[in-house]
Amino acid sequence: MPLYRCEWPNGDVSFVLADNIEDAIVKLDEWGEATPQMIRRVQQFLIDLSPRRAVLRKRAARLRSGLPDDLGEQTWKLGELGECMIPGEPGGLPSEDLTWQRIRSFAAQRKRQDTQQQQQQDAEQDGTLDSLTARRLRKLQESLASLLGRNP
Repeated sequence: MPLYRCEWPNGDVSFVLADNIEDAIVKLDEWGEATPQMIRRVQQFLIDLSPRRAVLRKRAARLRSGLPDDLGEQTWKLGELGECMIPGEPGGLPSEDLTWQRIRSFAAQRKRQDTQQQQQQDAEQDGTLDSLTARRLRKLQESLASLLGRNP
């Protein structure tokens, strides 16, 4: 089964085994709405993970004492990436420049969405959206009239 890499708009990268790109999209649906443009087939893959022994020791001790494992610590740490996983290599990790561009674009888009959402919430608190729009139009007309030297 082929391995696919998905480059999310926020800069994250996911890897998934799938029969084809459509199957990868279905499997990635847990994380978000992937599109075919975000997915590339990986030709080579090598990743090295090392267990964090101290975390394993703490978890084992908590389990022995009957306590829940609520430490929230990662069990694995990323070791060395193979040559095929060097950023910018075909089939490896995405280039750092393109990743940074995606992160900045995502942050700007998120900021615009948050601003629009806040404006809509403010409008709902101040009255209906229609009345807010009408007030804004009146203010705009008054501003234009004063710029043109006319009385509204």
